[in-house]
Amino acid sequence: ITPGLTQFCTYPTTTVCTEDSDCTVAPCTDPVLVVDVPTSMDCDPGGVCDDLGKADGPTSQCELNDFCVTGDLDLPLAEVTQAYTAEATGEVLFGWADEGLTNSTFDSMTELFTIPKPSASEPIEQGLKVDAGLIVSVECVMGVDEGDDPDDSENTLVGLTPDSDLISFPIE
Repeated sequence: ITPGLTQFCTYPTTTVCTEDSDCTVAPCTDPVLVVDVPTSMDCDPGGVCDDLGKADGPTSQCELNDFCVTGDLDLPLAEVTQAYTAEATGEVLFGWADEGLTNSTFDSMTELFTIPKPSASEPIEQGLKVDAGLIVSVECVMGVDEGDDPDDSENTLVGLTPDSDLISFPIE
């Protein structure tokens, strides 16, 4: 599979598709970014992994996986831009998702958002999802971490970002 934006079939999940008719079971998934992880299977003494200190010991990458990661993994992120018109005077504040996500709920009494933890099967709104044999999803909001929701540990409580923590520019 070539790195880059790729669509897979719902079944078989390893089949790349461009149209639903390419799949045994439709539909094609939404495009995902496939990246090439720099690895080596040279786990021998004096080999690439050994030179990187990743070949020796019961918890080494070579022992656990029969390969090691040899370099950094750069994940290109999609750029999203928008235009804004500021007032003639005052102050403009910049943040991202500082008022929660579409799936979050806001309690005006406590001024806290309840943000559900991301799921492996659901899209990510503001964040990153990595599937490298183990799916890791991260939602990113600009807020004050208030810990787990005591009523549901699957959710996280996030407080409103104080204006003092946002990037601000005076307008004159």
